[in-house]
Amino acid sequence: MRWLLRAVDLFVFYCRDTARLRVIYGLPAEKIRYVPFKVNDYQEILTTPTSDAGYVLSCGRSYRDYVTLCKALEGLPYSARILVTPDELAGNGSELDLRSVPANITVVTDDGSSRSWREWIAHAKLVVLPISPDVLAPAGISTYLVAMALGKCVIISDSPATRGILKDGEQAVVVPPADPALLRAAVVKASEDADHRARIAQAGREYALSLRDEDRLADDIVHEVTRAIGRERRQPGRLASLPES
Repeated sequence: MRWLLRAVDLFVFYCRDTARLRVIYGLPAEKIRYVPFKVNDYQEILTTPTSDAGYVLSCGRSYRDYVTLCKALEGLPYSARILVTPDELAGNGSELDLRSVPANITVVTDDGSSRSWREWIAHAKLVVLPISPDVLAPAGISTYLVAMALGKCVIISDSPATRGILKDGEQAVVVPPADPALLRAAVVKASEDADHRARIAQAGREYALSLRDEDRLADDIVHEVTRAIGRERRQPGRLASLPES
């Protein structure tokens, strides 16, 4: 993989924390650019009605640590939902043993459609995204941006999706990964303290909406590619011979 990646002139990442990626894959820091991700279904989200139906929601396909979530929520007086698309769990680094799910958690089998996700998130009290430790990718970033844009307080594990992007206690509540005690405390705080929950939700919504849609994302990527091409034209390299068009 390192040999193949040597031919790449520009790496665009949706996360700022690329230290382990650089070490593992031998990526030169000067070839890496950070571009913020966007809110999926941005226009639909702007018109989606929201409410507080009282449940804690956890959802997502990639690298979810549902074992830690179950330990954290067990015995709490809150109703919780885990939204899953069963066929996609194992293939995306997530595991969920239905035999170990506490009584206050309901596992909801979902078709994975954007509309269904929006509806479930739109009516949650808060959204909890437990991310697996040592993950390299910014797992959870698209989910938390949708949840924030819908005005939900988000609790998420510290990971590449948060480092250098979200500040704990501002746009979201960021907790150490694989720590059920601290995750439990964060859920209790957000559930019991309405002012705290609302403050986090409002700041998160403002941040998410500022990232807008795929047009803004495309513009940022084009900008970075244009910069890379201009840089290579000024230096001997593979891109120097590209035509002006």
